Amino acid sequence: MAYDFEFGPKSTLMLSTEMKHPSDNQRQGAIGVEYAYDQRFFLRSGYKMRTDEEGLAFGGGLITGVAEDTKLIIDYSWQDFGRLQSVQRFSIGFTF
Repeated sequence: MAYDFEFGPKSTLMLSTEMKHPSDNQRQGAIGVEYAYDQRFFLRSGYKMRTDEEGLAFGGGLITGVAEDTKLIIDYSWQDFGRLQSVQRFSIGFTF
């Protein structure tokens, strides 16, 4: 479940939550927040509950145009991942 809050013409805050109850494991949940400015700059944070490894996460992203109908998407995140400690993820993508 997610809900967007608008703060002016260019700022949006999205709050989200997820709960699951698998038949072979305990209940798990996650909460997250994303702040978007001008649908180009993004800051994100989240937390997973009752998992063996995953926990707190932070990240950010950028969407920018590179051609008339092509956009470049860059994302970065850091997450506390238990035994692996700090896990960093970086991705680059295109839409056209």
